[in-house]
Amino acid sequence: MIVGSLGDNIVFEVSPDIVKTLNNIKWSSQAEYYTINRHLKDDLIEFGGNKPETITFNVQLSATLGINPLTEMIKFLDAKRDGLAMRFVLGWKAYGKYKWVIESLDNEMKHYDPYGNLLYCEVSVTLKEYAER
Repeated sequence: MIVGSLGDNIVFEVSPDIVKTLNNIKWSSQAEYYTINRHLKDDLIEFGGNKPETITFNVQLSATLGINPLTEMIKFLDAKRDGLAMRFVLGWKAYGKYKWVIESLDNEMKHYDPYGNLLYCEVSVTLKEYAER
């Protein structure tokens, strides 16, 4: 069963043979405010617009859960390196106003077999809002 996706190449799914899900999802947004200094009066603030939103989450990639961790990790790296703008979908809901880019990745590669094959890693992903032109 497909749980969601990030673009076309990164699919989150759960089945009897494969478990590839995300956790610790955090959606952050900030506004820009400018301070106007006034002589002998309190400062005023002025709304300057919204900053790009961010979404962060973690993905555990394990060979014991039916996937090749290195292959899956490289999908995230390639999307970041290519600057791909992608839709972020969970269930049937697309999140954000348009698309997202991968701003940063942290790949914590934890377990290997005796032959140097990656068996388990945790990927921390930070998405940044990509505004429609």
